[in-house]
Amino acid sequence: MSSMIDAHCHYSFLSYKQVENALLQQKKIGIEGWILAGYDFEDWAKQLELKKNFHDEFMLSFGLHPWSLKEKEDYKTQLSYLEMHSHKYDFLGEMGLDFKNRPSPELKALQRSIFEAQLNIAKKINKPIVVHSVSAVQETLDILSTLSPVRGFVHGFSGPPEVAIKYIDLGLKLSIGRSVLNSNSRKLFKTLKNIDYRHFVFETDLPSYQDRIIPDASTLLGILEKVGLISGVSVDDLKASGSENILAMLR
Repeated sequence: MSSMIDAHCHYSFLSYKQVENALLQQKKIGIEGWILAGYDFEDWAKQLELKKNFHDEFMLSFGLHPWSLKEKEDYKTQLSYLEMHSHKYDFLGEMGLDFKNRPSPELKALQRSIFEAQLNIAKKINKPIVVHSVSAVQETLDILSTLSPVRGFVHGFSGPPEVAIKYIDLGLKLSIGRSVLNSNSRKLFKTLKNIDYRHFVFETDLPSYQDRIIPDASTLLGILEKVGLISGVSVDDLKASGSENILAMLR
């Protein structure tokens, strides 16, 4: 049985006991690696505590999520920390743009500024990135293109093939998550049918920020099975390729 890596999860939202139980259940079905998704300074500290308690099972990702940004706040300290303490984490992110709830022009400008600053840090310290982009595809691509090529992945990708190709051309992989389990995800289904599976990694994005439930051990496997059904690729091949893509980013 091939091992799996969950490319994006938020276990810092859980208690140690909940994390312990989640890992125990998931290891039974071959999940052996987890990338913790960074959110803000407080979340990075929680990740470090989890790493201390669970050792090599977690890869850490530190970043300033667009949801965590507030107008008229100075982020120089956090950005400096990311640059000066790069030895503490594996990926830089999640970072990016989220215009879904129509942020003010000032907040949009702040999101762009912090995204660009993190990308520049990633380039300087040679870290792979985790990109968050919601309702801001063209703006995200425009910013990324200024630093192309980049390495890392786009978290929670659910777009059409023409967008997938643009991200791939910049050097990024696409992380496929629970959107594939939604029967209305027609754009994503088209991508899975038309884009080579070797450009994908796989994620649960659990527990979610809203409910913080303990992740179901079968979620990642269910995602892989659905991707396999749509793409015509075996689950074992998807597991192997997704894991290798993650590990290659860290070399």
